[in-house]
Amino acid sequence: MNCAFIADYDTLLQDPAIDGVVVNAPTNMHTDLILKAANAGKHIFTEKVLALTVEDCLKIKQAIEKNNVKFSIALVHKCRGDLLFAKQMAHTCIR
Repeated sequence: MNCAFIADYDTLLQDPAIDGVVVNAPTNMHTDLILKAANAGKHIFTEKVLALTVEDCLKIKQAIEKNNVKFSIALVHKCRGDLLFAKQMAHTCIR
């Protein structure tokens, strides 16, 4: 694939050839990683829970707006058939 490997996140964010990042990390790391990316002017894609607190979510929102970067969050579990079925079972109390 002829792709460079950059082990250090801060170094990666300084690379002008990189337009965006995928934050695929534990939720407790999201705030720091997303804020760094937004402040470096990188577009961001993440999934799962955005952050652990409303305060952190608001910080992320402000950084995204301030730096005018594109942001997308995927809620992949929202569409999983097995989880939708389990939710339906829980709501209808079928045992």
